[in-house]
Amino acid sequence: MSQFPELTAEQLEKIRALEKELGDVCLLAVRRAEAMYAVEVKIDKNHWKPIDEVYSEIQGLRSYFLSRDDAKKAKDSLKSLITSKAGQQLEKRPIRVQKLSEG
Repeated sequence: MSQFPELTAEQLEKIRALEKELGDVCLLAVRRAEAMYAVEVKIDKNHWKPIDEVYSEIQGLRSYFLSRDDAKKAKDSLKSLITSKAGQQLEKRPIRVQKLSEG
């Protein structure tokens, strides 16, 4: 499914009018995400933090995803890294995928 919706001429005109009203702003129409998911690490009893905050030494690590599958893949990859020889200096902690919001 495309992230960009098919817009009618009327909808496009409304977007252009709003852009003109806002000044130096360009609006982009995309489909609303079904939900947002976070990959989190357990810090303490009932206390979870985003993985990019806990494992900040890993460059390019993302905590937030628009699909559960992408979040699960990130979780699985991080767990594999932590258990590998290359990640042995990283502290092993419980990791979860948490649904944050409906789209």
